[in-house]
Formats: sequence, C-alpha cells, structure tokens
Amino acid sequence: MQQPQGVDAGSNYNSKMGQKTIVRVRANAKAVERQEKIFTNWINFILRQRGLQISSVLSDLDDGLILIQLAEILIGKTVAAYERNPKLMAQRLSNISIALKFFSDNHVRCTVGPKCTNDEKTILGFIWLLIRQFQLKSSTDSVAAGRLSSARDEDLDVLERELRRAMEAAQQKPAEQPAAPPAAAVAVVDSEKKVQRERTKEKPVIKDGTHSTVVSESLKGTKFRVKQAQLEDRCSKCSQLISDETMIQVDSGANYHMSCFTCSACSAAFDDVYWEHDGKALCEKHYLQTAGKECVKCSELISGPLVKAMHQNWHYSCFVCTTCQKPFEGDYCTISNAPYCKQDYYRKKGWLCAKCDKVVGKGDKSALGKAWHKGCFVCTTCDQPFGSAGFFNLGGRPYCPVHYREKNTAAGLTASGSRPAVTATSSN
Repeated sequence: MQQPQGVDAGSNYNSKMGQKTIVRVRANAKAVERQEKIFTNWINFILRQRGLQISSVLSDLDDGLILIQLAEILIGKTVAAYERNPKLMAQRLSNISIALKFFSDNHVRCTVGPKCTNDEKTILGFIWLLIRQFQLKSSTDSVAAGRLSSARDEDLDVLERELRRAMEAAQQKPAEQPAAPPAAAVAVVDSEKKVQRERTKEKPVIKDGTHSTVVSESLKGTKFRVKQAQLEDRCSKCSQLISDETMIQVDSGANYHMSCFTCSACSAAFDDVYWEHDGKALCEKHYLQTAGKECVKCSELISGPLVKAMHQNWHYSCFVCTTCQKPFEGDYCTISNAPYCKQDYYRKKGWLCAKCDKVVGKGDKSALGKAWHKGCFVCTTCDQPFGSAGFFNLGGRPYCPVHYREKNTAAGLTASGSRPAVTATSSN
C-alpha cells in the first residue's frame, strides 16, 4: 500500500512502538504501586506486635533494622548482634547481610545480596518470597529454591483478602475464655555503644502478662587500627601532619597521632579499644559515667550484660523473679509492675492445678477456690472421679462421700465440740 505524501513509514512505525512502550511503562508503574501498597500493609500487619510501622517497603528497608525485626517475628528467634544505630553505609549493608543470613539459616532460601534495597524490583520480589512462605504458605518450587518472582494480580487479590480477614480478626475482642496464660508480648534487650542515660522518677506502668526477653552481651568497646602514616595524613585532634610516623585510625576513617588519641575526659591512653559518645573517644569508666545505663534495682551503672525489660534497665543478675528470686529462662511475666517466673505468675493468678501444679486450660474445672484439670479433680483418698453425689470439702480438699465419712469419723470432734464445717458441692 502506498503511503500518503509527506508521511514516512519508518517514523509512523516508531510512533506506534513509542506509544506501546508508554502504555507498557504506565502499566508497570501501576503494578509496582499496587505491590508497594499491599506489601507495605502486610509488613505493618506483622510489625504491629512490636509497635512498629513503615511508610513504604521501597524506602524503609535500607538500614536493615526493619528486615531484622521482620525476621525475628516471622521466624520466632532473636538476631544475636547487629548495629542498632547504623549511620554509615557499611553498617547499613552489614545489617541487611545479617538479616538475609538469618533468613537463610532458618530455611528461607534467598538469592539476593546486601545491596538488594537499592532496586525496587528486587525488594518487591524478596518480600513476595516471604509472603508466599509465611502468609500464603506456598510450597512451590520457586519458593523452595529462593527464586524471586513478581506477584500477579490474582495473587495480590488473594493476599488482600487474607490481610483483610486477619486485620478484622485482630480487631475483634476475644471471646470469654477460662483462666489461661495470656499471649506473649515483646520486650527489647540490648547492649548499645551509644546510649543516653535513662533516669525516670516514676516507674512506667506495665500491663500484666507474659513477655519475651533475651540477654545481651557485655558492653564492648570499638577496636582501632595502628598503621603507618602517609605524608599527607593529618591528625584529627591537633590538625598537624602525622608525617612518617605510626598513627591510629578509627572506623570513621579519622587519623590520630599516637599521643593524641586518648580519653577526652581523663587523657588516659587506650589499650586496644575505646568507647565513643557524642563524637568523643572515652575510656570505659568515663563512657559509663557519661552515657552508661543505670540498673533500676541496685542503682549501679551496668557494664556487663544488660537487660532492657519493663521499659527499664537491669543487670542480668538483678532481673529475677519476685517470688523465687531465680533468673529468668526466656520469658518472664508481670503483675502490678513486678516480674515473676511463669510458674509463680500462674500460681498467683490461680492458673495452676491444685493437684499436679501444672497450668489449666479450656474445659478444666474451678472448685474450692482453686483450679483443677478435669482428670485431677478426684477424691483426695481414692483418686476416683465424683459421681452424681458430688464431693465434700474437708480442709480445702475434695472427698467422695465414703472417704469424707471415714476422714470425719477418724478426726472426731473438734476442740469446740462440733464436727468440722463441710460444704457439699456439685462437681458439674
């Protein structure tokens, strides 16, 4: 077919291709926008139990902190050590690497590297991998292999429906249940290098319940490097050329004369580590005095393992059960702002079976002011369950009619000349 005069066939073709490209780019942009919104909502739904929220999955993962929180919640374990105040690019990349390795070590295969947060396609692909494994419980080959893929519209529809149902369930008030241990909450335990001293006059009010805790490592200083100075190297303290001498270099890249790199408070030389606060190098003693944390129980500064629980700071040895005075093995519980081990907490709440001393649950019994497992609520003497005749209370213990009469006869009259007071109660 002959083209009209003045119209070039090549430019007409290019125009059509350009229009198709624009349509395709716009469609991709809309798809990315929808994934960003839904994936952000999913992450916020997971993070809600720690009181955290993000604005966008594409912009709030670049320091690795949210990835670490996400990993801890989804996997149910704690990341041992990471940089809690990452300011340098190296620290941010290190946090991302720690999070990815934590996922990989716990059966979440992923093929992305620490610079994955620089690429929106990789971010969305990785979050979709997590959603398929933890939310949608997918068992496809691509999930098993850790391969990244894009979410289709029908996949996003399914995820939106699941999120909507989960959020509605979370907002509904739980039905009335028999006495049972409450759900666990989260407590944060850390050992920060850069911290502000917390001095509060009033103790914060802690909601009664069960909380998780992890013990941090002891406070550690930062190592510095000793190296040969170059001709152009200057000391960051005195601003003089270091010349051809041995110098000290710290993580920030700053260089110092050997004689200039001393504690800002007492001028003492460092052995092999130093502590930094507000841009100043300090020895351990003056770091603790300047920025250390004080134990809420003994009021001493904490230099060893630090536990941050109940919104306050504790020595590991000071954070013990109020009743038995034993340290906690994992979870701890609170009643009226006091910490208890699980066993003493359940005992104070009346949630331990009066016979076997183990936790009761749904369908168990309450009698004589105590809790009982169904199988444990039997005659104190013969261990037989009670029939239609019910049970009798003697000294706070339940007896069947036969053994109640035996005990009552053997006991004889009380000092006041009357039989001991008893209560007959139905076992239903």
